[in-house]
Amino acid sequence: MARTKINLSTQVEDQLAPANIAQDASNRLVTDAEKSGWSAKADTDNATQSVPGLMSSSDKSKLDGVENSANNYSHPANHSLDVITETSSKKILTDTERSKLTGIEASANNYSHPGSHAASMITESTSKRFVSDTEKSTWNGKAETDVATSGADGLMAASDKSKLDGVEANANDYSHPGSHPATMITEDSTNRFVSDSEKSTWNGKLDKAGGTVTGDLTVSGDMTINGTTTSIDTTNLEIEDNVVVLNKNQTGTPPTTLRSGIEVERGDADNVKMQFNELSDKWEVTEDGTNFHDVAKEDDARFLTSGQKTAATREATSSQNGLMSSAYGSKLDGVATNANNYSLPTANGSTKGGVKVGSSLNISSEVLDVPSAGTSQKGVIKFPQTEYFAGDGITTDFVLTNTPGNFMAVFLGGLRQTPTDDYTVSSKTISFLSVPNTGQKVVVDYIEV
Repeated sequence: MARTKINLSTQVEDQLAPANIAQDASNRLVTDAEKSGWSAKADTDNATQSVPGLMSSSDKSKLDGVENSANNYSHPANHSLDVITETSSKKILTDTERSKLTGIEASANNYSHPGSHAASMITESTSKRFVSDTEKSTWNGKAETDVATSGADGLMAASDKSKLDGVEANANDYSHPGSHPATMITEDSTNRFVSDSEKSTWNGKLDKAGGTVTGDLTVSGDMTINGTTTSIDTTNLEIEDNVVVLNKNQTGTPPTTLRSGIEVERGDADNVKMQFNELSDKWEVTEDGTNFHDVAKEDDARFLTSGQKTAATREATSSQNGLMSSAYGSKLDGVATNANNYSLPTANGSTKGGVKVGSSLNISSEVLDVPSAGTSQKGVIKFPQTEYFAGDGITTDFVLTNTPGNFMAVFLGGLRQTPTDDYTVSSKTISFLSVPNTGQKVVVDYIEV
């Protein structure tokens, strides 16, 4: 595609207001307040033992199983037997009992012991004590020896203790600062800080949604404009292309209502236009914006025929009408201006001159009328008459009001015609050998017979 050069002269604003900037899902304007709020937020990375961060769901689940102040508990180095709860399969055995049992023969327990003893007959010792219901209830309320999970209470595992050892005292009493310096925020490919200078520079650029360019604009590549109206307000419009295409996107058979062309704005005067009419398949023009006329082609009926062209361009001779030759032109050049401006004096008894109207003559409408010739008087003299006709592309015969005499001049389209070659006369009828075109004027000057 050829490059189009356009000289722009329109003056526009130097900058665009932020309200004119088109935002989308990945491009947004930010305020200082928004930047300050975002700067105060924490990174989205999970915390590790060496780097602060957000708490992961797994850490939260683990901490949910830790009792309040659980990290303030100091476990004793050892326990007394009193805090050990015996079960049916697990009992405390003293050295004395172990020694005694060692000396008991097999089946020695085949003894029918009474079904019960009174508690008073049982002798307690430092290693054997009765427990009360209250004590049992208290011990039953203590934690099992199973390790705690995210779904059940229990004793703390060594790994959990290691994790909690890394937690500072009152670690859950953390107050996040109201703001952070920009330097502690880590930028990435989709999240960048912008400076006031950058924002000012971007606000001064032409928005892709539209705007005005102040100054010359040169486009090195092809330029495609998609829209409804393109207005060019310049003093000079230079287009290198030698063909301008109208209705570029027209496909199929054009509608008969379609008109394509060029219109000239003329202010208070009627606009003029040249357009192609799809209904008539012809070019047409208008001088008043309403009435259109077809643009004539070489074979248009309004043009002269070949015979008429020949008649119109032939030179005049002493016996034939036509164009003036250079020889005749040279002769006329020798005739002085107003050479025919001669006033013929009125004839009288002693002076030769013009015709004197007598009692038997009559002048009416510039026609000198005398009685018809008879035995006692000579013939009549009448001035020429003129009649007008219009060609319709069909008619060849035109009838005069009166019968012409020997003098007659016939004009077709302003060109004088030659008898016999161009037309014939029979009584009052003039017959053209070629049909006059529609609209051609036919003028006949003659003297009535």
